[in-house]
Amino acid sequence: MGAHVGWLHVQLRRLGVADADLPDLTQETLVAVHGRWREYDPKRPIRPWLIAFAARLAANHRRRPEQRQARSGSTDPMTDALAHDGPLPDAQLAAAQDRALVLAALETLDDERRVVFVAAEIEELSMPEVAAALGIPLNTGYTRLRLARADFAAAVARLRPRRLP
Repeated sequence: MGAHVGWLHVQLRRLGVADADLPDLTQETLVAVHGRWREYDPKRPIRPWLIAFAARLAANHRRRPEQRQARSGSTDPMTDALAHDGPLPDAQLAAAQDRALVLAALETLDDERRVVFVAAEIEELSMPEVAAALGIPLNTGYTRLRLARADFAAAVARLRPRRLP
């Protein structure tokens, strides 16, 4: 399971968990997985199973009143990216801006669409794997992915800084 801790940490961040809460939510996810380990079928891939736990815990975490308040008063993601001891090279700055844009766009997706989008588009899991892991019908998974793609593209277009001609 140790080999999946870093991956799980990244998934939780993509699912909207703040950096400060990642260690606790990663631990909560691992505890939940441990509690249901007997239900895991070793013939199936583990990552879709793990992302189902992560998605539920991240959604519950984001619904907590203190998390909603923290998100509404959060700082600009670029501030975090630029909080560095020395100047960032252009490539690092561009990557930080891209990451901030993706995370901000992901933040606009509702939980059901977001988890399907992250699993299918970012983690490149097949839709049958995603649907099975989340316990949803296959066509529901495809519908959520289609809607999430449209929402994500609209959010990126809205959030992307306008370039001067």
